[in-house]
Amino acid sequence: MQKELEKRAQDVNEKCPIIIDQTIRLDSCEVLPDNTFQYNYTFLFIDATKIDREEFKEEMKDVLLFNLQNNEELKRLTEKDVNFVYCCKDENGKPLGRLTITPEDYKNPINDPKLRERHLGNGNVEKVLKEMVKKTKQQLPLFTEGSGISLIDCKTYQKTLEYTTKLLNEDVARFDSIYFKSTNTPIVVDTLKHNPEMKYLADHGVTISYEYLDKNNKYLCTITILPEEYA
Repeated sequence: MQKELEKRAQDVNEKCPIIIDQTIRLDSCEVLPDNTFQYNYTFLFIDATKIDREEFKEEMKDVLLFNLQNNEELKRLTEKDVNFVYCCKDENGKPLGRLTITPEDYKNPINDPKLRERHLGNGNVEKVLKEMVKKTKQQLPLFTEGSGISLIDCKTYQKTLEYTTKLLNEDVARFDSIYFKSTNTPIVVDTLKHNPEMKYLADHGVTISYEYLDKNNKYLCTITILPEEYA
């Protein structure tokens, strides 16, 4: 199994860095002793100095367990009882947490209700949205230097979750909104579809909206994703 893990690490590292979505980058992976495979991630819109790291690890573990139990590409590894380690840091290299998931963890029943009960307000979607906005606002503004993007606001209204993002390299005078929306909408939809917590919002009819401003805070465009589009 060790050789198989080393081959997988080599294949993944040849493709790194890999942009998982708009907020997460896979930098590398490596094989550790005792049948263990480690992923090294950078989170672009999180500041390690502004979050509760234990809470971050707790929430991430639920998401990672969900992915391990549903990812066909990793099925052979989970069948061979591989341990998974996830090292997470923010864009400045500050640690967010190191999570270890064992076979005992990911072989538990998938219908474990902890994710929704603990993080998703027991069915009260308005409460969930307000809590998400509160946590996001505690970290704002969030700046990603490499992409020239700054998340500056977040709010909720009428079962809509809206993010306001500033594109620091754009000017409204030369901005092509049609091209931007046609290029970025599929990326946004794909990101939402692969987030299990967003699936809960889709099931409860929540619209996700992204408002974009230029470097001078002038309005550029809005991408609106309806619940049926990312369910």
